[in-house]
Amino acid sequence: MAKHILMALNGAKPGEEAEFERWYDEVHIPEILSVPGFVSARRFRIVNTNVQGGGGWSNMSLYEIETDDLPGALGALQGALGPLTPAMDASASANLIGSEIRIFTA
Repeated sequence: MAKHILMALNGAKPGEEAEFERWYDEVHIPEILSVPGFVSARRFRIVNTNVQGGGGWSNMSLYEIETDDLPGALGALQGALGPLTPAMDASASANLIGSEIRIFTA
């Protein structure tokens, strides 16, 4: 089974952080993890970046995907997602998807 990572970079509108965090944890992540192939989610607070201007993101989420049909899983994801919260700063968001090549360990 092929392994992939979806990285989401995003954040809240100023003053709406609490609602954004609530929605992300209680609504958005459960929607994503309901999709076959999406096996885990991890959230991080961004503390450093080398992106010029900072990118405007305060949060990073990593979703592990295990599937041999990545386009199918991503299509199912689009069908599973409800509306975004108005508390999200949609102008400062980005998604990256990578397929695993190999694993290195210490």
